[in-house]
Amino acid sequence: MTTERDTIDRQHSTTSATGRRRLRTDDRGVSEVIGALLMFALLILLLVLIQVNAVPAANQQVEFEHSQRAQGDFQELQDVILLAASTGREGSVSVETGTGYPARLFLFNPPRASGTIERSATGTAEVRNALAAGEVGDYVDGTPISFESGGLAYRPNYNEYGGAPTTVYENGVLYSNFTGNRSVIQERGAIVSGRDVSLVALQGTLATSSSQSVSVGVTPISAPTRTVSVTNSAPGAPVTVTVPTRLGPDAWRTILEEELEANGGYVTRIERASSSSVRFTLAEDVVYDLRMAAVGVGTGFDRSTEAQYVTTVAGNGSTVPEDGSQRIVAEVRDAYNNPVSNESIAAEAVQGGGTVQVVGSDQTDDEGQVELEYTAGGINTPLEDVVVEVWIGNGSTPPTDPQRVAEVSLTVFDVDGTGQTGSPGGNPVNPGINLQLTGAEAVGSGGCNARSNGCDAGVTITNRNSQTGWTVEDMRVSVYAAQGDSGPTSYVVSDTRGGSGTSLSVGADFRSVGLDDFGPEGAADDEQRYVFDFAGFSTAQDGVRTGDTFVLEVIYEDDDGNPAVVTYFVPLA
Repeated sequence: MTTERDTIDRQHSTTSATGRRRLRTDDRGVSEVIGALLMFALLILLLVLIQVNAVPAANQQVEFEHSQRAQGDFQELQDVILLAASTGREGSVSVETGTGYPARLFLFNPPRASGTIERSATGTAEVRNALAAGEVGDYVDGTPISFESGGLAYRPNYNEYGGAPTTVYENGVLYSNFTGNRSVIQERGAIVSGRDVSLVALQGTLATSSSQSVSVGVTPISAPTRTVSVTNSAPGAPVTVTVPTRLGPDAWRTILEEELEANGGYVTRIERASSSSVRFTLAEDVVYDLRMAAVGVGTGFDRSTEAQYVTTVAGNGSTVPEDGSQRIVAEVRDAYNNPVSNESIAAEAVQGGGTVQVVGSDQTDDEGQVELEYTAGGINTPLEDVVVEVWIGNGSTPPTDPQRVAEVSLTVFDVDGTGQTGSPGGNPVNPGINLQLTGAEAVGSGGCNARSNGCDAGVTITNRNSQTGWTVEDMRVSVYAAQGDSGPTSYVVSDTRGGSGTSLSVGADFRSVGLDDFGPEGAADDEQRYVFDFAGFSTAQDGVRTGDTFVLEVIYEDDDGNPAVVTYFVPLA
């Protein structure tokens, strides 16, 4: 018989079994949660590994590529500095001093990398024992010429690229300086290139740090550059150039390897001048083309330079017919031998006759120049030496400092014959009767518009006297005015081009010459042609060119033995 308690026990047993079955189902759900947690943990671990290893490596590559771009910016800055020095034009370059990193989901980047650009390696540059010719020699006289100069350096502050170099520009050289003071040259400079010596002083104050880009302005201080020919001031005193630099003598020997004397160049020695400068010694008895300039970066530099001396760039050494005129151009220059504007100029003829006056403004223009005009008077001698003094200032008296005064030498020649003696026709220049100059031209195998073409001067003289023949006794070229050059020092005169003849010196006394004689007008030999082979021009090439002029003086003797001196002003067409 089933009791009530038995019924209750069977219900309790059934409920317990159901509960046990439910507990087994919950155990299986717990394992899935644990799996999800493990996957999440693995993902976090992977992100940590990427953050710790892959992100720094990727950022290091970003910084390396930025370093390359910054070096490219410095190369552009180098070009702008040299352009400002040679042309006088301002410029600017944006230097990418810092860089950022690409965004990465669920990952963290460090702050933008930054960098510092500053003027550095500041010191004194110096040229010693350099002597120039002419008026420039009053200033470039062998005593030291010194000025402040420095370099530019870009120093990055990267987060990952720990071995990044410092990029440096100095003295025309661009290089990368690595840890341990190891340098790799990017762009070789041209302080010395053959016989060219070039110095660009970098002045001013600049120190800027940024994680973006920095615009570096370049301002000409002394420019555009002028070329001055110099040589050593004395035997045993070679031209030396000293520059402030981080690089040592060995690095500079590598940079200037082709310019070393052992390799056919003119640099005889490279040595330490101080702990922060290097000295270059140049071979003696060589004419060098010296160029100096100054540019400013940042702030703290003087935008103008003071006048140091005055020289003439046109007109000096010219020949002028009496009552004729001659253009003279004076130029005021600074300590770097470059033009100075807005300086007053005055002038006066201090020897010989004639007058001189300023054409237009007496203030120097952007090229540092003022134009003057000398007007000759009449003379009573065959030739008259004239000296015109040009000085800096507007006073009526030249200053006592010889650097601020330039002398212009001119030669005035007689035209109307009043300054000549003898026969025929009062012996005028280019006489209208008897022995006339009937031809004057530059002759050569090609064109004669350049001195390098090796042309000679052909002169034709005709006897207009039908009764008398003439013998050529003595001759001289007293003055030679060369276009764009210093005149020759010697010449050979003969009857034909390339023929043997007498060698004479320009400006020397009369010398006998073995040239053909003249018959009376109408005779087969009443016209003679002489060829002058001039040599010793200041340029590397010898040869006359169209536009040159010279004064030729000839002593003739007629059939009766009477002498006559005739002067010819010979313009070469």
